[in-house]
Amino acid sequence: MGASVQRMPAVSRPAWMLALSGFADRGGAPRRSPVEIVATMGSYLTRTPAAEVSGLRAGPFGRWADGVTAMREDCAAFARHWQAHNDQVLGSLGSRGGSGGVGPAGASRAAVGGAR
Repeated sequence: MGASVQRMPAVSRPAWMLALSGFADRGGAPRRSPVEIVATMGSYLTRTPAAEVSGLRAGPFGRWADGVTAMREDCAAFARHWQAHNDQVLGSLGSRGGSGGVGPAGASRAAVGGAR
């Protein structure tokens, strides 16, 4: 049975849905939800010159798109904060010396009488 078997997606989707969700060109990254797709298109749409001229930018849809943009910026700032925090904690754990491992394995060697 040396033939190669191609994996089929768990759910078959029309090609236009795959293109819209960016699944084909995301390099294995998770698919975006339909809500995220609409939010992204809405924020792009409200930044066009046509949206400014038509009044779409100043209306409720424009305010919603501004809120989506603000929420995304807040999420990115939160992720950067915690990434820096995690890097600091991992750096301090690594600078203590020893085996560099975290958990009972590193502690048990010291408790038993040192490394072998």
